[in-house]
Amino acid sequence: MKKLYLVSTKSSNFNENFLEVLKKYADGEIILTKNENSIYDISSNFKKINNNGIIYIAGGDGALNECLNAIYPSNCKIGIIPIGNGNDYARCFYKYFDIQEIIKKTQNPEFKKVDIMKVNNSYCLNISSFGLETKVLIESFKFKEKHPKNVNLSFFYGAFKSIFKNFNMESKIYVDDDFLGNFNITSIIAGNGSSIGGGFKALINSNSSDGVGDFLIAKNSGALKNIIMYIKVFLGKQLSDKNIIYGNFNKLKISFESEQFGNIDGELVNYKEIKMEIIKNALEIAL
Repeated sequence: MKKLYLVSTKSSNFNENFLEVLKKYADGEIILTKNENSIYDISSNFKKINNNGIIYIAGGDGALNECLNAIYPSNCKIGIIPIGNGNDYARCFYKYFDIQEIIKKTQNPEFKKVDIMKVNNSYCLNISSFGLETKVLIESFKFKEKHPKNVNLSFFYGAFKSIFKNFNMESKIYVDDDFLGNFNITSIIAGNGSSIGGGFKALINSNSSDGVGDFLIAKNSGALKNIIMYIKVFLGKQLSDKNIIYGNFNKLKISFESEQFGNIDGELVNYKEIKMEIIKNALEIAL
């Protein structure tokens, strides 16, 4: 089985030491990205030639998302070498990130079928969210640009800059074609993964291969109560908050009164209406 190691050079943990370990244990060709289109273009070309191969992505959630959208649908498999900042999707499979051991394991991988989520015309591995969480992400991107040596602090900076603002979105929400209700919300988070922001388990009951997605709706209850609510999310106590709606879905539709910023696996988007659908066992992950 053909293997390709595709390395995102913009990843926060990409360095010469990593590259030395990768060259020592890799079991296939290594390609370093050269521009923002490299992962998508190289993955697309790999799929055309090797429809049953493995692409190991050395990067974060965004790099994995680009690869997924390039190869799906096909019989190609994706492997994860988590050298990004948050690495939230990798947390579905790895308790600890021992990069050398993860790379060594690529020589004789195991495979796990996972679900993916379609979001309008794109595909998502981990989580898509709209509202405050995306505002946090945007602020964290700004922090990374100004302080590239302190990227591990970016999520906390983004949260601090955003959480004190009373952010709200008027929305109509449908779950599996049934009308859930009209809500004034600060965030909606949905997906197959569980973590955001480098390990905060927003979708606490989520499973990457159970055939259903999880969603969390945070209703707007005023700035102070919103802060308390998000502290509960960070502590994993969100199910006890009356202003949070948590559930499962096969299909999820959200209509906003106006266009809203969101993200799909950390990639920024802008939609007025979102249609999400779970595709069961759509992809194999090489572990």
